[in-house]
Amino acid sequence: MPSNFPRDRFDDVARDKGRVGAHRAELPRSRGWATFLWASVAAVVLFAGGVFGSLVVMGKITFGEDKPDTTITQAPVEPRIDTSYSILILNATPEEAKTAEVTQLLVTAGWTQEQIFSIDSDDKDFEHTTVYYPLPGDQSPALGVAGLMNEALIEQSDVYQMGDVAESAQLTIVIGADFAPAG
Repeated sequence: MPSNFPRDRFDDVARDKGRVGAHRAELPRSRGWATFLWASVAAVVLFAGGVFGSLVVMGKITFGEDKPDTTITQAPVEPRIDTSYSILILNATPEEAKTAEVTQLLVTAGWTQEQIFSIDSDDKDFEHTTVYYPLPGDQSPALGVAGLMNEALIEQSDVYQMGDVAESAQLTIVIGADFAPAG
């Protein structure tokens, strides 16, 4: 077919090279799987790098750095009996008489009946008798009460507090299976 256009360098391109048009060529086979494989590897590497980087930033992974000794040594707290605290008694044993025994120990030590409250616990297999105190400054009176209870355990917790912790001075005794009056 005759053309009205002048000849240029593109008129002399050989037709047997597999080219169609100036910028198109056929895609080689199996290239889709290679692309998928590279994308999968890149996703795994990026995910692992992100997790590792997050752990480093949060301080969960360190690189040979020695952590400074941050232990705080405190003077031992001396137990003292302070009858200004109210006492909540929770009997966590199947023996109902233990509440009366603990109440009598407290009355003998100087508490009044109006300062002592008792409730039977739903839990009847509490192993160790424990005195709970809400604030760090309440540790000394808690130790004093624990001494009356034949060296019961003590633990700082406000889980059994009635009312506002800051306003009420309260200790809680949970009677466990190991309770035996001192003496």
